[in-house]
Amino acid sequence: MDHGGTRPSSGGGELSLAERIARSAELKRELVAFALQPRFDRERRHLLRAQFGKRLVADEEELVNAFDGFLQHPLRGGATVLEKFVSSRPDLSEQDRELLLRWREPVEGVFEVRRREGDAVIVENLIDELTYEVYSNMGPSVFTQLEPGGFMIGRIVPIGSAWLVSGSFACYAETERAAVCSAAYEATMRHPLAAFRNPEKLARARELVAVEHVRIVEFFGDDIVTIHGPQQT
Repeated sequence: MDHGGTRPSSGGGELSLAERIARSAELKRELVAFALQPRFDRERRHLLRAQFGKRLVADEEELVNAFDGFLQHPLRGGATVLEKFVSSRPDLSEQDRELLLRWREPVEGVFEVRRREGDAVIVENLIDELTYEVYSNMGPSVFTQLEPGGFMIGRIVPIGSAWLVSGSFACYAETERAAVCSAAYEATMRHPLAAFRNPEKLARARELVAVEHVRIVEFFGDDIVTIHGPQQT
């Protein structure tokens, strides 16, 4: 069955980053078409209602990002739309399958723009303090509004050794730093594990836990303490 879209060359060898980005655009279109099938209508509507409630959503960026999140949202049975798509396509090459399945590892962040570098934008995530080389399969023109010192808030997914914008992203000027940093703080409080993508932060957290464990054992004589109700007051 012909599912449309061009296929990567079967001449062997790894795809270049530029080829991966071009191929990602084709695969994303096919994935979106798959996700819009009637069999997913019920769960798609449920997810959108859970996210937006009864309010009227007129912001296209919100809808784009909600639908993009739906692609990676577990359905009944546990599999995501993305995983069901890959399973339904035995014609996909191993490189295509790897490219798609790595999209299960998105990073949602508040990114400070460091510089433009060719077709990419180099950003630092204020949540995990890691640096990312980010591309768009819609071309570098989508980054026109981003200036060094400014910010973007959105979702990125891995592609080769770099990252790719997934869904839509919001741009903020350097003058809005206070509000953006506040948004990064709130996001970290809602999803604290996101910060631990940074191995240095994870190692530091483990060190602090180990120190506190020693203090508790020294004070109480054990790391399991039973306190009766009246004693808690």
